[in-house]
Amino acid sequence: MDQLTLDVPNVTTFGPGVFRLLPRLRRLRMLSAIQSLDEEEFELCPDLREVLFHAKLQKIRPGTFRHNKALSYLDLVGNNLTHLPDGLIAGNPLLETLSLTENGIRTISAGAFRNASNLQQLILSRNNLRTLEEGVLDDAELLTYFHASANEITSLPPAIFAKTMLLIEIDLHLNNLTSLPKDIFAHTTNLKELRLGDNQLKFLEPELFRHNQRLITLELSGNALETIHGDVFSGLQSLQYLYLADNRLATVPAEVFKPIAGLLQLFLSGNLLQELPGDALAGCSQLESFFVNNNQLKSLPGRLFTNNTKLSSVSLEDNSLRGVPVELFTGTPSLKQMWLGRNPWDCTSCEVAAMSAWLTSHDIDIGDVVPQCSGPGPQPGRDIRQVTSTHCLKDSGQ
Repeated sequence: MDQLTLDVPNVTTFGPGVFRLLPRLRRLRMLSAIQSLDEEEFELCPDLREVLFHAKLQKIRPGTFRHNKALSYLDLVGNNLTHLPDGLIAGNPLLETLSLTENGIRTISAGAFRNASNLQQLILSRNNLRTLEEGVLDDAELLTYFHASANEITSLPPAIFAKTMLLIEIDLHLNNLTSLPKDIFAHTTNLKELRLGDNQLKFLEPELFRHNQRLITLELSGNALETIHGDVFSGLQSLQYLYLADNRLATVPAEVFKPIAGLLQLFLSGNLLQELPGDALAGCSQLESFFVNNNQLKSLPGRLFTNNTKLSSVSLEDNSLRGVPVELFTGTPSLKQMWLGRNPWDCTSCEVAAMSAWLTSHDIDIGDVVPQCSGPGPQPGRDIRQVTSTHCLKDSGQ
């Protein structure tokens, strides 16, 4: 037998030598209530390659899998581990994937991943980690995916990724990070996806991502960013998706998005923005979606979308807009969706009348929330698409 699947949720212990009769075992999948494994448990299973062991393990000894030199996949998700000891996988030179999600891991020895020369995926999400030791990843030079989301990590060593230069994806969202060392990503030049959302970041170092020229997705939503430096995104010429929603940004520098020429989607929802620079999006000629809903915008510059000919979706919902310049829509031939609801539209304004005409003539999808007129005038609650130039009493600037 080379494969064994056991679904025995009530089994709490193994009989002695239970796996000694399976010398050809290559794949083991087990769901049980086992709390511990003997160090010699898999001694006579030299060909064991894949282990999925969902149980109630309280601890894992460094030598548990030392006889299984062929082991390439180890899944210990959903156990009760609290500590990863030194030399945990030192005897498994072919191990490629180690998944430890949903344990109670609080600490990891600096040498836990020693000799992890072939490790490519390390998943530590949904544990209780507060920190990572300097050098803990140094032996994992082939690591491409590092996930440590949903922990309690407050800080990271400056050189934590210094040796993992092949990393493609780093996921650290849902932690308690308050800052990031200046050169923490200096060596991760192959990085394509970086998730730092739902932390407590208040500030980002200038040119923090300057070495990450292949980065495609940058997630920074749900932090406490109040300001961002004008060159914080320098070097990100491959970036396509930028998430800055649900921060505390009151302004954005006019030049901050200019280095991101290939940007496709920009999320600024849920901030404190009252205005946007007229050329804020001038460098983003490939932009397709722009979300700036749930802010405090009172006006928009007429030239905001001048260079965004591929723009197809814009969300302006939940702001304080009473009108927008007529020229805002010039040069947006691809625009199909524009969400405008929950703004105090002044339907006596010629700007709103012009916008109404444009919305209906271009058959724009306005979403589920109908934009309505507010006061003054006799039209509160009226769908702004019903407003015509005959209702226009004044220009917005008068």
